[in-house]
Amino acid sequence: TYDGIANNDLRSKNGTIINNNASLEQIHKNFGVTWAIDPSSSLFYYESDQSAKFFAEKNREFIPSFIDPIKEDNSSIRTNCKINATSSSSSWNQAQRACYYDLYMTNDINFGQASLIGVNEILSIRMNQRNPPSFNSLLPLTMNLIHGEQVYLNVSATSEYLVHVVALTDLHRPENATFNQNTGIFQWTAIKGEHYLSVEALDKIYNLKSKHDIIFYVKVSDDETTVASGNGNNNQVNEVNFIILIIVLNFLFYR
Repeated sequence: TYDGIANNDLRSKNGTIINNNASLEQIHKNFGVTWAIDPSSSLFYYESDQSAKFFAEKNREFIPSFIDPIKEDNSSIRTNCKINATSSSSSWNQAQRACYYDLYMTNDINFGQASLIGVNEILSIRMNQRNPPSFNSLLPLTMNLIHGEQVYLNVSATSEYLVHVVALTDLHRPENATFNQNTGIFQWTAIKGEHYLSVEALDKIYNLKSKHDIIFYVKVSDDETTVASGNGNNNQVNEVNFIILIIVLNFLFYR
């Protein structure tokens, strides 16, 4: 079960924890291989000329490479991957890293350059993709309240573009509630019924907007007592009516 502790994320099939600083080879052998599918219990579907046993055997025979090509300084690969001859590998982007790795491992220039082009396209799309502000993930969507309860919320939203300014506007708020657009502080004394707060976040640079709504369900604290009391009165009325009915029937049949 994921518990937020990075040190125990990798566990072998028997439960052994794999050190998060382990080498790629250690992770492969002590973690990955242990989770190989048992061909006798495989739930996968295979074509008539294939079987779980066949793939299990191929998986056992396969020996991956644990070499880090980037540590090998190859000037020819740098040229084909459009990497500056003197630049540090820490300055390479993802496309250059993919190209260098693929070209080193396959010795296929076309394959390496295809990786360079493909990843560069993805990076370009990501750079031009503009996302609206994100509200604080801890903000609730609904709140159950008691009439008269004091509500205090700090509403905030941020942009992934750190220098951008995000402006907050309350599109709707409950009666008598206050919302400070500069601080994002919402305050309200809950009133019985169903109410909602709607806040808009605006990225002033890209004019991108997002919205967060919170619904408030407010009840009176003695609702249940009131209902019980009402049921008691109804029972008393029904009992009186029943007694009157018996008296009337006795009068009709025994007079």
